[in-house]
Amino acid sequence: MKKFIAILVFLVLFSVIGFFLVATYFNYSDGYRVGKLVKITHKGFVFKTYEGELNVGGVSQTLTGGITSIWNFSVNPYDKQVVAEIDSLSTKDMEVKLYYHEKLYQIDWLGETKYFVYKIDPVR
Repeated sequence: MKKFIAILVFLVLFSVIGFFLVATYFNYSDGYRVGKLVKITHKGFVFKTYEGELNVGGVSQTLTGGITSIWNFSVNPYDKQVVAEIDSLSTKDMEVKLYYHEKLYQIDWLGETKYFVYKIDPVR
């Protein structure tokens, strides 16, 4: 009986650790979006994350008026170079191309979205 419980605990622990590793490191998709940076913020109480918004253009017409297309993204809090590039390009009125990885799940301690920007290029 003790051997069965030990194996069961090991399997549950192994499954939980495996889930967190896949959720943290596995990329569901890769891509890029082009638009104008609206904002970048550094927020959170316990886990400070970088969150941003990109206006990808276009307007959706609704009964109450037009709504612009805003794409929300996160930046890995340990990727200071990307944060600095976004910060420097956000003050210029120009379009940028944001390259991102999409995760399977949203992870609270890394960001508020599933989309993590890892590279930024200005569009000329």
